[in-house]
Amino acid sequence: MDTIVSVILPCYNHEKFIKKCILSILSQTFTNFELLIADDCSKDHSWKIIQEIEDERIKRFRFESNVGTVRSLNYLLSKCKGSYIAVIGSDDYWQPDKLYKQVSYMEKHRECAACFCWAKIIDENDLPYESDASINADIFHVENRRQGEWLKLFYDTGNHLCHSSALIRKSVHDSVGEYNPAYRQLHDFDLWIRILNRHPIHVICENLVGYRRTKTNSQCVSEASKENTIRLIHESNNIIYNLFCVIRKEILKEGFLNETDQMDTDEEVVFQKYCILKKYSLCGVTNLGLANTFLMNQINGKIVDRMTEYGVSLNQFYRETGKIYHSYPVSFDDYYVDLQNNIDQLNKTIEQKDIIIQNVLQSRSWKITAPLRLILSKLKMMKSGMGKNEI
Repeated sequence: MDTIVSVILPCYNHEKFIKKCILSILSQTFTNFELLIADDCSKDHSWKIIQEIEDERIKRFRFESNVGTVRSLNYLLSKCKGSYIAVIGSDDYWQPDKLYKQVSYMEKHRECAACFCWAKIIDENDLPYESDASINADIFHVENRRQGEWLKLFYDTGNHLCHSSALIRKSVHDSVGEYNPAYRQLHDFDLWIRILNRHPIHVICENLVGYRRTKTNSQCVSEASKENTIRLIHESNNIIYNLFCVIRKEILKEGFLNETDQMDTDEEVVFQKYCILKKYSLCGVTNLGLANTFLMNQINGKIVDRMTEYGVSLNQFYRETGKIYHSYPVSFDDYYVDLQNNIDQLNKTIEQKDIIIQNVLQSRSWKITAPLRLILSKLKMMKSGMGKNEI
């Protein structure tokens, strides 16, 4: 029997979660799949745990040096034999009927390129994750919509599709290309946009995935560090810019324009894209640099005429290109400096208290009084037991 689904699982330093992740895949009610696991030279016991789980559907790979998530994903993609590609993060897990429900839908709807589902965000202890400044706990709870409307949602509020929920036709994956190694944070977001520009998708509105978000310093791509946050903004800006360079006219109209907006000529299409990009903002910052760069690469005499008709002069455009633009709030730097200083101070306080505790434990008086403390502890236990007997 031909393999229906290829499940790809990249892993790096997730010894605490990897077993649960793998077992959630092997326990799927839909069984016709292969599971391809790539350990990215983990420094913990992840690879040992991966090797200990026996199942003929598992194919294991291990890199001798750390290559990163995107290259791990692309390597696994090159090894897939299934008609569908499913992805899961090594700290996430699936509900038992996740694959069955998605494959069933995709087999009945051949026009659909990919099927996603809702995901419940959990913490490192499998408890529901409380919303904070870095993520909304309901971010993956979105309703279905048309292709252009999906792209408008992404433009307005970012990614709302959980990577670990994706089931994609391999033929579609082959046509739109692999994950772009330029994006460390948003390689999945970039892929969704490339798919949606060509094909419809579907979301099963059920929590079939447990998506883990840790609050500890895990050094993973989802950690809300300063570096990751700024990189996310830069990657988002570039992805949105690239989208407007290639977005199809009918998809643009479906998601971004009103029925009265003019798009009869190529010049009108360029001008409408320019106007939309001028409004694009992220973290409260409107990045006019995106719109100006786009127009610089598209402008010609006919477009200048179209701009003039809409009341935008070439001199006005020149004035805008002479301004300084910020892609993230200027206050970011001051905020993170203050936060890091507070963390450093707290760490110093902890170190000082640890030294005091160690000095006490090593002191002569502490050692001499050890027998007395033991006797007092036993007396308290005896007193507590007598109290229970009296009751």
